[in-house]
This record gives sequence, structure tokens and C-alpha cells, in this order.
Amino acid sequence: MEGDCWSPNFLIRDIGRKQKQALMLDFQLARCASPVMDLSFLIYACTLKSFRDQYFDEILKTYHSELSNAIRLLGSDPEKLYPWDLFMKEVKRDRFNFSQER
Repeated sequence: MEGDCWSPNFLIRDIGRKQKQALMLDFQLARCASPVMDLSFLIYACTLKSFRDQYFDEILKTYHSELSNAIRLLGSDPEKLYPWDLFMKEVKRDRFNFSQER
């Protein structure tokens, strides 16, 4: 996994019809870790609280869906490797840990 998921490590372009396409890059701090670590950092370091309050559930669903598609494209079954319930268990654990640090 990436390890330093923050806004400068994304290239974003407008592809029309109010849609954007993003490319993640920069493996300076690459390590093997839960995808939720990057997602947590991205959400809490690169968004406003008002945005999180409004879109948090949608961000989680979109992230897991895209991650599942990538796992599928690589030839594995996302329901076996990283199902929604495991993802949400890690989200809840990281969200609790983050709130304890603040």
C-alpha cells in the first residue's frame, strides 16, 4: 500500500460530464498495510470536517467499490480477500484510534 496518501500525490483531470479521473502516485513511503490507513489519512488530512460530515459514508462505499474492482482485475475475489465487513471493522478501529489521538 502507498503509505503517504495526501493530496500532492494525486493527479486529477476533468473527463467531462461533471466527472473527474484521479491517478495516485509517489511510492516514497511504500509499505504493506491496511488500505484503511491511507484512506484515513486522506480523509482526515485532506478534507474539511463539513465535507466529511456530508460525504463520509459515500467515500467509504466508493473507496471499497474501487478497491474491489482493482482486486477483481488482478484476478482475485474481493469478497474473499477484503470483504465489506472486514473493511468496515478496520475503518471503525482506525476512526476510534484517530479520535483518541486528537
